Amino acid sequence: MTPNAMMGTRLYTALFAATMLSACASEALGPAPTITPQPGHAFLKIVGDKNVFLDYGASRELTVKYVNDADEGLAGEVQFEIKGTANGARLTNPSGVTGPGGEVRIGIIGGSGSEAFFTVEARAEYATSVNWAVSVRNNSQPPLPFKVEGTYRLESNFDLVSGVPGDVGEVLRTIIDMTDNVKPGGGVAQDPTTWLLDLDQGVADTLKPARPALDAFINTLLKELTMVNINGQQVSIVAKFQEFGAAFGDVAKKFGIKSKLEITKNANGTYTAKHTIDGVFFKIGTRRVDKTLAEMNMDNIVVSNIPITVTGETQVSIGEHNIGLSYGKLIVFALDNVVIPLVTPRATNLREMFADLVDCAMFGQEAADYTGILNAGFYEALCDTAIAAGGAIIEGKLSEVGGTASEFKIHGETRPADSNGDRTVDTLVGGLWEGRLMLGNESATLAKPSQTFTGARMQ
Repeated sequence: MTPNAMMGTRLYTALFAATMLSACASEALGPAPTITPQPGHAFLKIVGDKNVFLDYGASRELTVKYVNDADEGLAGEVQFEIKGTANGARLTNPSGVTGPGGEVRIGIIGGSGSEAFFTVEARAEYATSVNWAVSVRNNSQPPLPFKVEGTYRLESNFDLVSGVPGDVGEVLRTIIDMTDNVKPGGGVAQDPTTWLLDLDQGVADTLKPARPALDAFINTLLKELTMVNINGQQVSIVAKFQEFGAAFGDVAKKFGIKSKLEITKNANGTYTAKHTIDGVFFKIGTRRVDKTLAEMNMDNIVVSNIPITVTGETQVSIGEHNIGLSYGKLIVFALDNVVIPLVTPRATNLREMFADLVDCAMFGQEAADYTGILNAGFYEALCDTAIAAGGAIIEGKLSEVGGTASEFKIHGETRPADSNGDRTVDTLVGGLWEGRLMLGNESATLAKPSQTFTGARMQ
């Protein structure tokens, strides 16, 4: 075949493929889904490989699904756009309407004569956009090997959705009980008042004739009292207790670990990794606090010889390994250095926080006037005792928690991403851990998809 004939055949093939792909994208694929997208419940999912390789003039179909959080197809339109320098590569359509299962298909056609590395972005209402990494190259040159080995900076988010078992869990529940509004068994409580009055059985028995009216009165009194914070704002004392309970619940159940994952390719083609944990972070609302293990008087934790499995160019699996990080020390540190300073900057421990929030002298006089039982000095002493006892009980329990041996037993999987087409993995995305958090002889389940991580290659 002559060169001109060969060129004509290639051109005809490319035009035919483009025509077919364009028709595929525009034709009706059956009844469209009737479920409409809702904010927070719409997602785009790429079907197939997110890394696309094209020879000059070649074509490839791209498929994306528009679904809700139950993986049901949504009705709507998906827009597509090339980001970067395409050097003649083009899409067969800029958008498409969902078909069965929420699928939309379009085509991508490579340019001719020039290599190109770019992304194709898909967007839809209420959904986070997704991207394909596209590489157009000369098919006479063999592709470079896909490079996974290297060092990645990881950030892992853990969420103890199943709760914390055993003695450690009991300590956490005790602290949170100070600010909740329901007693075990369903009875309505006036917290933190009820919690404080019930600390001593003798006091509880003495005051029994005046309760639960006394609980309600004191709780109302506390709500009416205000304190001035560092910004000069007047805030309710009870609101401060509730802020403390919510913040403590956040750091106790949700926290992050910062680490390095060093992946090595062995001589026989297999992979192993070393995982070094060197920091943590806590999130309370929009505020994030990062700390190194050194700042927490803890040594870095190193786990070596972790098996790594690379599946094609789409998945990296990280074998099970044990991270000997003390959950108790983590929570004690967060309480003293993150939660309490957030509630009242003048305090450095629980007893100081309670004393800073409650004026026991004023409380004693108001309580004596209301009840007509005993005098103001009794209630002031009761207030001081309750604050000291409450702080001591919790701090004592927390010190026990800090000494409880704990260990994260985890394994995970992630998707390698090459953003610039140089065949070297830049990021690890969509990572999921699962396993167990061992707390002495008890364990908390670390289940997918609540334990997540991402990674970025370190230079």
